[in-house]
Amino acid sequence: MLGEALRLIRVFHDVKLNELAEELGVSKGYISEIESQKKKPSLDLIEKYSKRFKISTSAIMLFSEELDKDRSNLKIGIRNKILKFFQSFFLGIFMVSFAIAFVIVFRPYYYLNISILDLENETGYTYEQITEAYDDVMDYLVFGDEFKTGDLKYSEEGKSHFEDCKKLFTLDFICLFVSTTCLFILFILNKYNIINLKYKKFSPGIYATIGVGSVFLILGIWGCIDFNSLFTVFHTVAFPGKDNWIFDYRTDQIINILPLQLWINFCILIVFILLLFIALFIFIEIKRRKQILKNINNNTVIE
Repeated sequence: MLGEALRLIRVFHDVKLNELAEELGVSKGYISEIESQKKKPSLDLIEKYSKRFKISTSAIMLFSEELDKDRSNLKIGIRNKILKFFQSFFLGIFMVSFAIAFVIVFRPYYYLNISILDLENETGYTYEQITEAYDDVMDYLVFGDEFKTGDLKYSEEGKSHFEDCKKLFTLDFICLFVSTTCLFILFILNKYNIINLKYKKFSPGIYATIGVGSVFLILGIWGCIDFNSLFTVFHTVAFPGKDNWIFDYRTDQIINILPLQLWINFCILIVFILLLFIALFIFIEIKRRKQILKNINNNTVIE
């Protein structure tokens, strides 16, 4: 940043480029290239600046070093802000994808809903038929097994919808894996001081909480007012240009064991898990702030 230091010294003394070039006995273009960092100034030129502006060469060099430090700190600050943003972003993705993945893999919650929703009486199927059909479908969606629905009938149109669902399930697992990996990498880099992720205001958990909480608050209010429309819009967005998610219960009997209230209950569990995350992050933030205040008080006492 030596060229920048020389430029700032000239500008501070309100000397024009062509005037300085004439005084120092060099071309205007040469001075311009020096100040724009295209060329390195010679020691002779630095001494000429020193005499012209009555500043020691050591002071000029020190000023240049300070500019280098400021520029380096600015770059580090911008880099750390970007990393903090991505940390909060990936934390939000992790929260949502984990909550969804938990509902997907935790089958006992569905088994509990069989009795809650009285699916045996509502559908006329036995408990074994319901669980077998559900397990077959989930094994296909999660593990890629052959598509089956137990003893229940299904159509090719219905099967094609579950093929689309499988893509969404895979996307959620990918999001969970990528966000977890990125958060782990950031944790390791910060732990070994390769990057600095200290927070003056709020921790990433709070920013993730604000982002995720805002989105799900809007969706929650919408769902409470009219879950049917939310359900329809979700399927329209998730499966654009398709209507194979609209089942005929006679040809696709699997839909009988997946009533609308079940999806509401799934959403309730997802929201509950997110609330646990939010409570955890708020608790951590309160603890962090208490520790900061404690450290400030301890330093005040020592002084």
